[in-house]
Amino acid sequence: MSASGLDKDSKHTAVNVRLWCLYNYPQNVKISPQSPDLNPKEHIWRELEVRVREHDIKTKSGLKTVMMEEWMNLDAEITKKLVKSIPKRLNAVVDAKRYPTKY
Repeated sequence: MSASGLDKDSKHTAVNVRLWCLYNYPQNVKISPQSPDLNPKEHIWRELEVRVREHDIKTKSGLKTVMMEEWMNLDAEITKKLVKSIPKRLNAVVDAKRYPTKY
């Protein structure tokens, strides 16, 4: 990861999406340099990516609209499940001894 905590993948660098998220949910978009195995935000981004790819998007404004709609439709159960999985993730990281985990 880069110093900003995000890689250079286009879904992470889309200015409109990042600005919208920072403006609407600044407390939830604090960037930290932790491992993706332990970072639930990476899994939320993945869920959002999967949902957005289900749409036939033709324009930047269409992408922005779909991103905002799908962001608002993310179920709180997804985040609860991710938070509950943190102890298992911690154990997996320790057990893996610096190697990748299934997360």
